[in-house]
This record gives sequence, C-alpha cells and structure tokens, in this order.
Amino acid sequence: MFRFLVMLCFAFLCLVPVQLSAEVFKYVDSSGVSVYVSSLEEVPAEYRSQVTDPHDLPAITKSDYPGYSPEKSAPATKAPAAPEVELYVTSWCGYCAKAENFMRKNGVRYQKYDIEKNPTGKRRYQELGGGGVPIIKIGSSVVRGFNAPLLRRKLNL
Repeated sequence: MFRFLVMLCFAFLCLVPVQLSAEVFKYVDSSGVSVYVSSLEEVPAEYRSQVTDPHDLPAITKSDYPGYSPEKSAPATKAPAAPEVELYVTSWCGYCAKAENFMRKNGVRYQKYDIEKNPTGKRRYQELGGGGVPIIKIGSSVVRGFNAPLLRRKLNL
C-alpha cells in the first residue's frame, strides 16, 4: 500500500504543471535595445540606474500543460530579424577561435572571413579600419576583439 501511495504521488507531481518564477531585470542599452537579465549583477554599471523593478514587468509564463495554447493567450508578435553577422579572423588567433566558438554555441549565423586567405575579406576588414582580429560586424555595429558580454547584448542573447 505504501509503495502504491508513493507511486501515486510521483505520478501526480509529474502530471500537474508547475509554475516556476524568477526575477527578471530590464534595462535599455546605448543602441536602444531592451535587455532582460536574470540578476542585477548582469546589468552593466552604467545602466543600473534605469533597471526596472522585476515586479513592475509583465508576468512571463511557460507551460507544457496540454490545454495551454500561447496563440490563444497572447497576440502573436513577429520576432525581429537577426542582424547580419560578419566575423573577420586569422587561422592563428586564439580570440578568433573563441569568437567563432561563441557564435556556434549560441546558434548565431555568421559569415567568416579569414583575412589572410580571402582577398574580399581582407578588403572589407581594411574598410572597417583593421587594427587587429577578431573584428565582428553585427548589422551596422562593429565589435573589436572578443568580448562575450558585449556580443550577448549586441546579438540579444
């Protein structure tokens, strides 16, 4: 009988949707993009004064419950188009490898140019001012060197 009750409790816990909650903080970066983070420590110091209190933000819910349909619950919004990303690298640069690995791990589509092997890539790299690798062009924005937090902000990750 005890075993049956344990199994019944386990089945009940597995089948009942559980609502989880977490604090979310919002700020707007210098390019005007709204950035949401899960802890205040993730907000760069220059933006901390504009952080929105987590309790003032709308509720975020996700449910795997079969009767829940996000299409019925909220109006559909079209996701913004991903910016075009160009990565200017060399084969011997460790930070270039880190930047490329970052893009792959985060599912970012990008065009890679090895500036020592690709004349078009070298010309474009020079048009961006050169000066070192990697150079990462995200839309009209240029990131010099590998900086994961900055790339996350620029790519809205």
